[in-house]
Amino acid sequence: MRFRSKRNGIYRSGVEKAVGEDLAQQGLPALYEAVKLHYTQAKRYTPDFTINDSHIEVKGWWPSSDRAKLLAVIHSNPTIRILVALENPHMTLNKKSKTTYAQWCMKHGISWSPIPIPPELLSQWLSGKRTYPAPVQTATVQMAQPSTQTALFTALSAEADTTVMDRNGSAL
Repeated sequence: MRFRSKRNGIYRSGVEKAVGEDLAQQGLPALYEAVKLHYTQAKRYTPDFTINDSHIEVKGWWPSSDRAKLLAVIHSNPTIRILVALENPHMTLNKKSKTTYAQWCMKHGISWSPIPIPPELLSQWLSGKRTYPAPVQTATVQMAQPSTQTALFTALSAEADTTVMDRNGSAL
């Protein structure tokens, strides 16, 4: 953990303050920490499974750092096809969040499926007929039993991609 003393003024250090004062003396219009720049790092990503030119990433617990990495991979490779297979699609991102893993995928336009991946869904996704394997479900589905979740997913995959189901499998 880095220790930082309290700031005296706007600068983080005495050296920055000296440079800022020097620039001001020269009449240069320098703004301190006024811009935030994005950058990328040259890293490698290895998907769990590859079928032809499509990739499947399997996720149980999915920390925010791994979600950010997947977004960076997708933004750096816009033509890549990735299906995220979620062990528990209805798990929330963290204790304070109401957003589930499945909802997060939908928000970011990432195809997802529950585990086990239904064969008909996988064949549709591999053929390019389906981009979003399942619609966002209501929060009440989180309390359903695993067998009920699988039945709900099967019912959902037969419905339009915008259908929302309650915990009993009825359309809302």
